Formats: sequence, C-alpha cells, structure tokens
Amino acid sequence: MRKRLLVIIFFLAYLGLSTLFAQNKALDSLKKLLPTVRDTARLKLLIDISWKARNIDPLTTIKYAKIAYAFAKDTLKREDLMARTLNYMGVGYRNMGNYKQALETFFEASKLSEKFKIYDVLGYNLQSIGDIYNMKGKYEEAIPYIKQALVAFEEINDQRGISYCYYTFGQIYHNQKKYKEAINNYTNSLIMRKRINDKDGAASVTNRIGITYSAMKEYSKALQFHTEALAVYEQLASKRNIVWVNIGIASVYKYTGQAQEAIALLNQYLPLAKKINANDYLKDMYFELADAYALVNNYAKAYEMEKLFIAYKDSSLVKSTLQEIEYLEIAYDKEKKEREIEEIKNKQEKSSREIGEIKNKQKTDYLIFYSFAIVVTLVLLFALLFVFFLIQGNKRQKQANKLLAEKNEEILSQRNVLEEKKQEIELKNEYINASIKYAQTIQQAILPTDDALQKTFPAHFILYRPKDIVSGDFYWLQSFEDEHVLVAADCTGHGVAGAFMTLIAGTLLDKITHTEHIHSPQEILNRLHQEIQDLLHQEKTGNNNGMDAVVIHLKEMNNLVNITFCGAKNSLYYALPNSQDIHKLAGERKGIGGLQNEKIFFKNQTIGLPKGSMIYFGSDGLEDQNDIGRKRLGERKLASLLSKMAAESIQTQGQILEEFLDKYMQGTRQRDDILWMGIRI
Repeated sequence: MRKRLLVIIFFLAYLGLSTLFAQNKALDSLKKLLPTVRDTARLKLLIDISWKARNIDPLTTIKYAKIAYAFAKDTLKREDLMARTLNYMGVGYRNMGNYKQALETFFEASKLSEKFKIYDVLGYNLQSIGDIYNMKGKYEEAIPYIKQALVAFEEINDQRGISYCYYTFGQIYHNQKKYKEAINNYTNSLIMRKRINDKDGAASVTNRIGITYSAMKEYSKALQFHTEALAVYEQLASKRNIVWVNIGIASVYKYTGQAQEAIALLNQYLPLAKKINANDYLKDMYFELADAYALVNNYAKAYEMEKLFIAYKDSSLVKSTLQEIEYLEIAYDKEKKEREIEEIKNKQEKSSREIGEIKNKQKTDYLIFYSFAIVVTLVLLFALLFVFFLIQGNKRQKQANKLLAEKNEEILSQRNVLEEKKQEIELKNEYINASIKYAQTIQQAILPTDDALQKTFPAHFILYRPKDIVSGDFYWLQSFEDEHVLVAADCTGHGVAGAFMTLIAGTLLDKITHTEHIHSPQEILNRLHQEIQDLLHQEKTGNNNGMDAVVIHLKEMNNLVNITFCGAKNSLYYALPNSQDIHKLAGERKGIGGLQNEKIFFKNQTIGLPKGSMIYFGSDGLEDQNDIGRKRLGERKLASLLSKMAAESIQTQGQILEEFLDKYMQGTRQRDDILWMGIRI
C-alpha cells in the first residue's frame, strides 16, 4: 500500500509541474498569434487568452479582457460580445480578491447578457454574484441570485450550470445548518454531474454530502459517501482532494470512538499534504490530530499538534507580508513606467519642434519660389533660372513632406505607446488599491468583534480613525473566566508599515496570554518588549520600531471592579459615578521595542473603582491632532472635554467626542492614526 502511495505521489508531482508548464507555454503561443489576426478572430483570441489565464495570472485575465472589451465596443460595435468580456474581467477581479470590483463588473455584464438573451453568460454572472455573497457569509443575499442563475441555465438546458447552482445551494444551506435542504440540493447536483460524466465534480459533491451527514451526526452515511468520493479521487490521482476526503474520514473516526484509527489515517497523509503545500488542509489536519490525541489521553502530542495548528493558522500573516512586499515592487514598477512616459513626452516635444522647423523651411521655400516667379514675369532672361529653382523647390518640398509624414507616423506610434503605458499603470493602481483593501480586511480580523466587546463591556464607545486605509493603532481583548485583559496600542508609523506592526503585536499578545498564561499588565509589557526586540533583531540591526501601549486587567470584586493598569508612555483616565472630576494614572516614560532606557521599569498600578465609573484610554493621535491654526489638542483640553461628558450616557459620550473632533479638525488634515476608548464599568 505504501509503495503504491509513493508511486502515485511522484506521478502527481510530475503531472502537476508538466501541466503548469504547458499552461504557460499555451498562453505564450496564443499571445504570439495576436499580430496575425483581425476583426472577430482577434476578439475571440483575446477572450481565449483572458480565460486561460484566470487561474494562472488574474492580472493578465483582466488586462486582455479590457483590451477585448474596448475592441468589441469601439471597433466591432458588438454589445453582445462585450457581455462575455465583462464576465471574464469579473472572474479576474474575483480571483485577485477584489470582490467589490468583481461585483460591479458582474452586474454590468448581467445587464448586457440579459438584454441580448445570452443565457449561458447571464447564468454564470448571476452564479458568480451569488458565490461572492456566499463567501462573505451573506447567505440571504446570495440565494436570489443563484435562483436567477438556475432559471437562465434551465432556459438553455445547461446541465453543468444547473448542477453548479444546486451545489452552491447545498453549501449555503449547510452553512445555515439547514442540513436536510443541503442534502437535497447536493443530491440533485450529483445526479446531473453523473449524467454529464463529470467524475471530478461528482466526487466533490459526494464528499460534501459526507461532510453534511457528519454534521448531522449520521456517521455511517458520512463514511459511506466519503469512501465513495475517495475511490473516484484515487482513480483520478487528485492529490489535494485525496487529502481533503481523508480529513473527513478521520473526523468520522474521531466522533465514533476510533481516535487511534483517526490518528493513524491523518499521520499517513501528512507527508502528502506537506509535499503539495496544502497549508489550508494541514491546518485542519493538525486541529483534528490535537482532538484525537486528547481523546486517547496523549496530552503531550495533543499540545504539540495544537501548536502546529496555531502556527499554520497564523501563517496568513507571513503570506500577507509577502503580498505587501509584492505590492511595493508593483509601486516601484509604476514609478519606473511614469519615468519612461516622461521620456517619451520629451521626445514627442522634440519631434514637434523639428516639425515646426520643417514647416518654417517650407514657408521659406514657397517665398523663394514666388520671388523667382515675379522676377521671371518681369525679366524673360531669367526664365531658365526660374525653372531651375522651381524644380529644386519641388524636390525640397517632397523631401519635407516625406520627413513630415515620417514624423507624424512616429508621433502616432509614441501616442499608442503612451496609451498602453497609461492603461498598464491604471491596472496596477487598481491592483495596489485592491491589495491594500485586502490588507485592511486582514487587519480588522485581529480586532475584537463588536459582539465580543458588547458582551464583555455593554456600555462602551470606540473612536477609531486610521489616517490611511490601514492603521498603526489597534485594540485587543481577551477574557479568562471572570477576568479580562484589554490593550490599546499605537505602533510605530501608520499606513502599511504601522499595520505590519499591529499584526505582529496581536500575534505576540495571543502567545503571551494563551501559551505563557501571563495576565499581569507589567509582565505583558515586559514580554512584549523582549519579543519585539528578538523578533526584529533590534540589537544587531539598530531597528527602532515598536509601540506605545495601555494594558488593563479588570476583575469584579463584589460592588467594586479591581483595575490593574500599566502603561508604556500612554496613560489611563477615570471618573467616579456622578462626578466630573477626571483622575489620571500616568504610564511609564518608556516604549515597547527599540532602544529604550532599561533603568526605567514597567510597574503595575492598582485601584478599586465602584461600578458605574468611567475609564478612558487610547493612542496619542487624539492629543496630537492640530486645528486650522496648527495648535495641538493637548492633554489639558482632552481632560476638560472628558470632564464635561463623563456623566452623560455612553452613546452620547461617543457622539460628543466624534462631533468635537470633526469640528476641531475642520480646515485641516488628520495627522496620525486616532484610537480612543471609553468604558463604563
């Protein structure tokens, strides 16, 4: 069995590399054909290149779809063909992760395809819109579009499209825990997949049915469908899907008291998952292994698997960092292209000057010609001389016209190059903006959810305003039974650079509190300081990045709330119930990370506050904000504002602070990221 598995693995690795090479080679071959075709054949070739690049290079898909769209619109005047090019453009945006632009493009394509009754394009546009809403968890918004797609596919009896709609319905109902509806739709999809002999698609549906039966705790049926899917995938030698199915089988073993069998199965397929870099499946496998080892009381291995699960779960941080590096490279390429355009413009201006000189020379030639004509009419003796100059003038004029035509052709060529460069820069700008939006989604994922904050602190407000799309400020919350740890931090810089530090800090805080079980604010700051210095190799590199922070530990004690505070440069403010007096616990004059005065130590400050008291804290972005006269808000004005609003309801306080800041900033720009929180304990 093991020898057979090794043979399959090596064969699949060779097959995967060969397929990727063949796809790239096929794309290059198609691109070389472009100069040789015209009209409708050229449009079909552009569409073919765009579609074949969708899973290899979405940027190429968008580029050629846009060229095809312009060709169909401006040259061929074919709105029906514009609909298909828009569909491929939307697929490119979707595969690139730019869901907002993808939705806009799919909606536009749907209008055109509905107008010309192109039902296959209409169906796949509506299906894609539903898929995006499903991926974003907006199930009720997804369902109407999938239903409309189903109607379009049924209009032309597109069995593959119809089966895909039922498959998506199954996913949506499973996510909504409507398992019977999910099984019904998966079954409809499976029947059609088998009817059109789509083995891979049928196996995918079969495995999904197994997953749903497992969720329904009908494990014998789940195992039956998983086993059926596995047989097909082994026949197709589909390595990723073999790993996927065996995770489901191991889960069934775990839930049916066969933990040892689950462990053996998962360990058997771990090498294959690693070999094909299936990190998403590796995360699931380590999670299942941690559970299974715990069930057989092997807690050491369970802990080891849990750490690997967390490592693969957090690997998305590394991936996002690499993406940001790529985006910086794209920005560099953009600047380089702009310099090239500037050089082309300079050449164009030079060409224009040369054309002006030629025209002036033409005027001079005409003047000479007419002068000799007048002389010839007055003096017949100069007739021969007149003819001579006439011939010479004609020759010079022909040469000038030829040179002028050449210069005009050169200018037109340069204008085309400029237009292509402009389109390329616009496309890369779209890519950069989409990437930064995606980085914002990643950063927001580390912030506490509204539900978690509302559950822990029912009366609170948060003023959170990044200077750019992503922020160097962040807040973090963890609860441990009857105690809570709350952090508000201001990382070095803002924008992308600051956002990187927030991701690092959030991961380190999880490690310090969960793995090392440290809940004391001063110890959290000490460990955070050490970890950042080690992680960024600051003693060797001189790198001085870090952060300022407030760490608060809260625990209820009868009618009091015991608060332990420690601050790195930032302070904690508080007011007692029905009082407008603002008190301050000052943070230490020492930051986190970088070169600091190590003679200054972080120290806990503990107070007991009656319930109903207010606490305030955040970053220095609020205090440092200037008005139109360039005057900072400052600590004194901030404390005065807090005093005036402390007795108000929490909603009113948040509104007062927002309106005050808007008025204070009127006529000027935001200087830094701003984070400020208020909690009634």
